Amino acid sequence: MKQIKYLFIFLGMALFAACSDSDVGGLTGDANQANFSATIGELQTRVTNNSWDAGDAIGIYAINAGNPLSDATIFDEKSNVKYTTTGDGTFTPVGAPINFPETGELDFVSYYPYNAAITDFKYTIDVSSQSNLAAIDLLYSDNAKGESKDINDVDLDFNHALSKLVFSVELASDIASLEGLTASINDIIVDGEFALTDGTVAIGTTKKNITPNVSVAADNQSAMATAIVVPGQNLQAIEIVFTLGERRFVWTPNAQQLDPSMKYVYNLILTLDSSGMPSIVPIKATISDWVDGYIGEDYVDLLPEREQGELITIDELLALYANSGQDTWTITNPSQLKAVVTSDRVASNSTSPKNGYMQDEAGGVLAFRVDEEWHEFDMGDEITIDLADAVLSKYGGATQLGFSTARAKVGDTDIVIEPQTLTIEEILDGYYDATLVKIENVQFEKYENLTYFSEGDKSITDRILIDTSGNTIILGTSINATFKDEFLPKGKGDIVGIMSVFFGKWQLNIRNLDDVQMSDDESTRFAPPSLVTDIESAIISKEAGSQSIVVASNVEWTATTTASWLSVNPASGNNDATITLSATANDAKEARIAEVTITAPNNDNLPPIVVTITQRGTNDGTKDNPYTTAEATSFQGEKGVWVQGYIVGSIVNNKYVFSADGATNTNIIIANNADETDQNNVVPVQLPAGALRNELNLQANTDMYKVEVIIKGDLDAYFGTAGLRNAKEYELVTTEP
Repeated sequence: MKQIKYLFIFLGMALFAACSDSDVGGLTGDANQANFSATIGELQTRVTNNSWDAGDAIGIYAINAGNPLSDATIFDEKSNVKYTTTGDGTFTPVGAPINFPETGELDFVSYYPYNAAITDFKYTIDVSSQSNLAAIDLLYSDNAKGESKDINDVDLDFNHALSKLVFSVELASDIASLEGLTASINDIIVDGEFALTDGTVAIGTTKKNITPNVSVAADNQSAMATAIVVPGQNLQAIEIVFTLGERRFVWTPNAQQLDPSMKYVYNLILTLDSSGMPSIVPIKATISDWVDGYIGEDYVDLLPEREQGELITIDELLALYANSGQDTWTITNPSQLKAVVTSDRVASNSTSPKNGYMQDEAGGVLAFRVDEEWHEFDMGDEITIDLADAVLSKYGGATQLGFSTARAKVGDTDIVIEPQTLTIEEILDGYYDATLVKIENVQFEKYENLTYFSEGDKSITDRILIDTSGNTIILGTSINATFKDEFLPKGKGDIVGIMSVFFGKWQLNIRNLDDVQMSDDESTRFAPPSLVTDIESAIISKEAGSQSIVVASNVEWTATTTASWLSVNPASGNNDATITLSATANDAKEARIAEVTITAPNNDNLPPIVVTITQRGTNDGTKDNPYTTAEATSFQGEKGVWVQGYIVGSIVNNKYVFSADGATNTNIIIANNADETDQNNVVPVQLPAGALRNELNLQANTDMYKVEVIIKGDLDAYFGTAGLRNAKEYELVTTEP
């Protein structure tokens, strides 16, 4: 089946003259047919792939614009109108189509898969059967608002309404094959209602065991189990069971609330414990928008008493881990580790109560994560850990030690570990994961009316600390932190915290508010290095003239350009200034472009500012002097202008196709060069329904490939880039490629 991301729904326009709704005019005819394009939200795909299958059906509600979905606001009785597709991206009505009014506007609410038995605008959810995931992958769209017959193209943006669970299963060395693997998700709620009026899910009460889709790789060494489930429930209330032959691998995830339109991916390893019993090792869990945030899971095991070994340091332990050559290494030799807890479980500035940090007497530092649901190790506790069967692993680039609290004993308490004083620059240039540090003379970059944690974030809020040199570092606060609702200090001062790294991103984590030794007096704030301009680009006339750039700065700066037709004055400064750019006349047909680069040579933390200057040529966008595609890119916003270029392809499923083969009929791309294959050098052209589309689209007119044309339309963004929309007229410049 042809892969699609964009699909086109043609809502036929009946030749009626009037309708019953008092606030809109009569209905238009087929000449004003509307074209509806629908996407399944950016970075989101169907459960199977990003294709629509033959027979897929959606329901559409037409609403008088500006009103909520209700019986009273339905336009022309167009409620739950069924549209289906053959799989080629075109949707057609099963019965009477939705007709636009002659005057007035409509909003649209739509959903997938179609259900004729919709009552009170509520969609009944039932995910008890997972045999056909596409059939239960509820999608919802309510973005199309204020649409009318005057705008031919209407976008429907669908989003997933339920939650998706994915279990990626791998084998440990003690299991030979996953052939015959089955899975079950037990005691999970399978019903609910989805309100089409506002896109919310009301979870039901029926609990069942469901069978997710299991796909085993050809080599039987890995497998994937996938399920679509009802959001609003917590994973800690369910049980995951994998069955391999006569062995049952049972696992209950940590607490994790399921949110709509989110995907939860767990990487699991099936293994046998030391007694030969089946065990599941959760390595990593990923939450994404069906963009990625991560949570961690480690092996939970009840261990018998073991022989205690010699005491080793954290650095010695890390050296053994490095020499093992393994990403996940289980310690087999009897040994012990003694260290002081540096994190504060009471203030809870962590994504999980399982997590913590420690430092030993030799100064070695390490993150830890207990097997149980939480630990009770307080800041300042000295703990001795029996390392037999403890696990060292990498998580987001950081090393962490996993162990059972039953293997750790608390000795002395209230031991104070002094932080290491470092600058932001030293921290970012070195490697200080799990290190307790102190940074002096910093302030929050933004602070007004801001608390440590923002309620709009899912688990962690990043705030930016800045020093007098302009170096910055992230301060992270968890949703679990007891101080999350406290306001940020307004002034400058010192701050203490534990450094952590996550896939190359460094952040400082304060343990409690005692770590923040900063003034709340705004007058103590310093002015960090700054370099900004009032414009990023400018268009100047073809005649000789000037353009000003206002520079706001408190550092030394320089301004340069490589264009011989443009001069810069002054070319340097120390503070605020106005730069005057002087351009000679441009007698050429095409516009010319220059870049003015403004840099702070003595401050690497301030990135260069590039101001683009476009000087018009004699081309003015008229039919006699059409713009080139390069000029069309520069002069976005102009209406009713002519652009000249070669037809070099079209955009299909958000991909640039430089060919007539596999083309769509709704757009073309044009370029200055007939052999162009770089998408940065083309302009996408929207082809509204009608004669122009019929005559120019490459799907029906392959002979138009590489033909030179001039097209009249509006220079406006299309497919997220500089484009030509609402094409109205065209003429051929060449008749053959």
